[in-house]
Amino acid sequence: MKCGLLEKIKGEFDDEINIDAYVWYEKDWTHDDYDHAHQRYQLTYVEEGYQYFHIENKIYLVPQNHLIWIPSGKKHHTQSEASTVNLMVILFKTVFDNDFYNKVHVFAAPPVLREMLQYASKWNKLLEEDEEQGYFLTALLNSLPHFCTEKAGLQIPIPADPRLLPVCN
Repeated sequence: MKCGLLEKIKGEFDDEINIDAYVWYEKDWTHDDYDHAHQRYQLTYVEEGYQYFHIENKIYLVPQNHLIWIPSGKKHHTQSEASTVNLMVILFKTVFDNDFYNKVHVFAAPPVLREMLQYASKWNKLLEEDEEQGYFLTALLNSLPHFCTEKAGLQIPIPADPRLLPVCN
């Protein structure tokens, strides 16, 4: 199980969670180094440390107090050399009709969003949704495009020429 999803085949996760938005907060996060995909939209907040997200032909650096938005179905994997990585993942089953939700985004979390995420940690790993949780996480989801100020310098293209890969690694 990873972030509440069940891995039945390596890299493919089944979603047996009934609630629309699921919160997973983990201190001392450990990651797998292989691609995986799931049918939920993923918001990841790095509270401490940093993570590299490998998505398609890019590597996204997500430092402390930053977020990454990953659309549903996108293969990705993470890595980090940080001694400690604390992060929160919120998986959304459905999103609003807005182009924002169909692209990868990396951005700093403004103070109000950090407070919202800290408050949302009270629903960590809960599989039963209450009314407050539903309204709160829907409001958070709706606000994301307004909080997003892209950090273009936090993505690195992977070279197409295989001779450059050892140098980049």
